[in-house]
Amino acid sequence: VKTREAIKKLKENGHLVFICSGRCKCLLDDFIKSLDVSGFVLGNGTYCEMNNEVLFNDMFNEDIMDNMCEYIINHDGVPFCEGQEYIYVPDLNNSLFRLFVDSWHINDQIFKDKKTGNNFNMMMAAFKREDDRRAFALHFKSQADITNQYGFISVDINRLGANKGNAIKRLLKHLDISYKDAYAFGDGLNDIEMMAAVHNSYAMANACERLKEVARFKAPDVLNDGFHKTMLK
Repeated sequence: VKTREAIKKLKENGHLVFICSGRCKCLLDDFIKSLDVSGFVLGNGTYCEMNNEVLFNDMFNEDIMDNMCEYIINHDGVPFCEGQEYIYVPDLNNSLFRLFVDSWHINDQIFKDKKTGNNFNMMMAAFKREDDRRAFALHFKSQADITNQYGFISVDINRLGANKGNAIKRLLKHLDISYKDAYAFGDGLNDIEMMAAVHNSYAMANACERLKEVARFKAPDVLNDGFHKTMLK
């Protein structure tokens, strides 16, 4: 409630509010979608829309994606090719896929086992063995930015140079807004580059330690209305 109130007040005062997420649009939950924000920066900085108008939409290289999918499958893993509308998974009956999806309570309807063109901004991969995850990251390190996820033997796979920070820079340039007049709030490792893209960078109290080290300021816990309290201040 307080977060929604803060967003409403910011917009009334003439400010712009964006949700910046590592997720693609189809993975956003109903609460996030219901927030009356100015726009979204999604897919770890590969997609941006403002007032329902797409500002940029960068696709993952199709040849690299196909090679990665083949490698992942050959090592008993599951590739996830993520677009704004749906996620392509070659085998929807794979037990590792089911474990991953059920654990995160993701709606099955966003997954398809058929591709319709190259509509993907990023990838994800889940493995059964840690050795396979490390080998995959080493094998493709020159073709993509690969970062470990927590809770599973899995990775996020991004286009080289694609991150939230670079996307925020593009957005600020488009809007002709100085980085000194921009604020960012985060709690995860994929927020690190975003902290450097703005002058007013805040790590939530529940953030990982690495993010707290690079953020300029601290905010209360996200579950303690940290965003609202910081905006009041």
